[in-house]
Amino acid sequence: MAKTNRQKMSKKRKTGISVLAIIVLIICGIIMIKTIQVNNELQEEKQKLERIASEYDAALSEEQDIAARKDYQKTDEYIEDEARNKMGLVYPDEILKVPEDQKP
Repeated sequence: MAKTNRQKMSKKRKTGISVLAIIVLIICGIIMIKTIQVNNELQEEKQKLERIASEYDAALSEEQDIAARKDYQKTDEYIEDEARNKMGLVYPDEILKVPEDQKP
C-alpha cells in the first residue's frame, strides 16, 4: 500500500508539473505575442516620426525660400526686372532688339 500512495503522489506531482509547464508556456506565448505587437507599433511610430521630421524639414526649407524671395522683392533689382519684363521698361540709352518671330 505504501507504493501505491507513492505512485499516486508521483502521478499527482507529474500532473501538477505538467499543468504548471503548460501554464508557463501559455504565459510565455502571450508575452511573445504582446512583445511582437508592441515592436510593430514602435516601428509604425518611428516611421510616422521620420515622415513628420521630413515634412518639418521641407517646411523650414520652404520658409527660407519665401523669406529669400521676400527680401529679393524689396530690392531695386527686382523692381527693375519686373518693370522690364511686365511693362517693357527700356532706358533712353538702350537699344531694344526684338527677335524676328516676335515682330508685329
